[in-house]
Amino acid sequence: MSISNKKKCFLCSKIISKSSSTALHDFPLDIETRSLWLKACAISDKEYSPSVLICSKHFEKDSFQSFSMRILKSNAIPTKFTKIAKNICQLQTNDEKCIANIQCEKGNCNQSHYTSINNEAVNGNIKQFIESSRVPVIFKNMLDNWEPFKWDLEKWNSIFENQLLDCRKGKITCTKEPLWENKCSNESHLFSEILKMSKNIENNGDWLYFDYKYIGENVDEKIFQSITWEKLGYENLGAKDSTLWIGSTGAHTPCHQDLYGVNLVAQVCGIKRWILMPPEMGKYLKPSRVPYEESSCYSRINFSCPDNLIDIDEACKCVSIILSPGDVLFVPHKWWHYVENLTTAISINTWIQTPKYDNVARLSESVVRLMVSSICSGVSEKTQLQLLNPNETFSTSMAAESIKFIDQSIKMIETEKETTDSMKLSSTSLLKCQFKMCQPEQSLCKVQFDTKHHRNNHTSSLLESNDTNIEDSHKLLLDALCNENVINQIVCNLINKDQPVP
Repeated sequence: MSISNKKKCFLCSKIISKSSSTALHDFPLDIETRSLWLKACAISDKEYSPSVLICSKHFEKDSFQSFSMRILKSNAIPTKFTKIAKNICQLQTNDEKCIANIQCEKGNCNQSHYTSINNEAVNGNIKQFIESSRVPVIFKNMLDNWEPFKWDLEKWNSIFENQLLDCRKGKITCTKEPLWENKCSNESHLFSEILKMSKNIENNGDWLYFDYKYIGENVDEKIFQSITWEKLGYENLGAKDSTLWIGSTGAHTPCHQDLYGVNLVAQVCGIKRWILMPPEMGKYLKPSRVPYEESSCYSRINFSCPDNLIDIDEACKCVSIILSPGDVLFVPHKWWHYVENLTTAISINTWIQTPKYDNVARLSESVVRLMVSSICSGVSEKTQLQLLNPNETFSTSMAAESIKFIDQSIKMIETEKETTDSMKLSSTSLLKCQFKMCQPEQSLCKVQFDTKHHRNNHTSSLLESNDTNIEDSHKLLLDALCNENVINQIVCNLINKDQPVP
């Protein structure tokens, strides 16, 4: 008996029988949503017909209204692709080719392991697309109406010419654990000194980072009036909702995951490397809540020393991305990321709230905060400083505040209304754009991303632990109490839900 095309997935050619646990799905009747599906799957209008079906293997688990019955939510978009479709091509910008000189030695080059899903202008509701994507997405030249994209380093220097910038100063190290923020010094520097620091990175390994500075609080908002995220579907987000990041070559933030919302990052000047891993890869990354910072979970692996990555299990998959001026990166919810400047680099980002994740996440973080307050209440001030990130402080009211936040979070969850399936398309979000979706297909242990400034400042003798001050019992206890499985079980008990916490 011959099998009709309707029993085969167009993307992976998987033949689906009636007894299979995998289902086949028609493309949406709604034109806008169908357009998003076609572009995500790299299927041209000529290739599409009503007989084209794709299987459920190409959808994330949370795309289903009922996973057991393989019933999709109305706003679901396919994001899982195991092989390159015939009309998908690789995209590499001139800046990415240029940076190969920084990354390569004797032909050993770190190529970005992602697939160009779309090289053409497309129509679609971009906000819906962003919030439905389960993988990182790079948008090309979307925010060219921003004035900062027109500024070179000389212009930036003139803007901050007489202003001292509060910077975090660190050093390229080859210790096993990251250079935590409480191991860095805080210094005030001119913008010109950040430029000089980049020139000397190969000699001394020092770097400066003017990071996480809200525009309007730490920086004059008038200078950045042109900043708006409207073209990406967020009409109400502007300069005051954005943070500025200015750093010299080598400046970085330890690998971590953000536990609230999603992230949009515009690369304004210079070049940055992003290493991103899906949430489920955390089991390979030695996750820790020490040092504690609300909404951030850190990896205990020092990514700044590439030798540390060699022994990581090959099953740990990642995507390596080089961001160049004009690029905008979407970072999905809870994706792990390590970010490092390959040159003097300037970025502007905004965090976007996602109620379907954040309400439960705030409850989880309130429980974590209660655990932290319990440990910190019984240790010395010196140990508190080592257990907490510099932007967190312990107070005697911390436990009471945490319990109050727990009560508030439970009430928010109880009154939360389901809105994901009734999402309305905003006509203001319909536009033409270029984007590519980045699939985590490379083993982290095989990523080649050391640079000359790494090699000049690393020796095998330096590969040792830099965490000798925190009493092991306090650190182990805090990590045990704040283990994700422990917190998830507590949250489930609090809200009387049997299903796993998202």
